[in-house]
Amino acid sequence: MRIADTLPGETVDICVPLKSHILPGTAEIHWKMVDEDGFELFPDRYYQGIFMMIVVEDQAPPPNLRRLVPG
Repeated sequence: MRIADTLPGETVDICVPLKSHILPGTAEIHWKMVDEDGFELFPDRYYQGIFMMIVVEDQAPPPNLRRLVPG
């Protein structure tokens, strides 16, 4: 997915589709953004990438979706 050109200090929303397991369990996702040549962006700030965890439980209620805001 291409992200629109964004100037320094501007904000842009990025959507990354994630898919959970079909069986109960936990999945850990480390996501890194790269440029069109495959070079990592922000390697010194997010050297392990952005970490997400998906927990699938039997008969779980609908997910609580949140917007991640840099801290």
